[in-house]
Amino acid sequence: MDYGKWEGIHAVMEFTEVLKNEPGKAFDFITFNAYRFEKGDIVNILKELLYSLKYHVDGSFYGSLYADILSDVQAEIDEDYNEAYQEYTALLTR
Repeated sequence: MDYGKWEGIHAVMEFTEVLKNEPGKAFDFITFNAYRFEKGDIVNILKELLYSLKYHVDGSFYGSLYADILSDVQAEIDEDYNEAYQEYTALLTR
């Protein structure tokens, strides 16, 4: 039996229950249970999040909220990975 696959599915099941019953705890759940998810699970969650975000806030009523949120996400990711980006770029120029 592929324990990792089933543990990942179990984590997704629990995550959707958190989203349904206690959405304010979703960040903490992902933070403390990230090791349980398979890469594909995280990719699917991210895709659903982006799709839902676009669907709900990418309209004229919200102006540029969708772009603003994604711009903030981009800035935070770049900040978190800045050192790794520099190391990677240095490797490419050797």
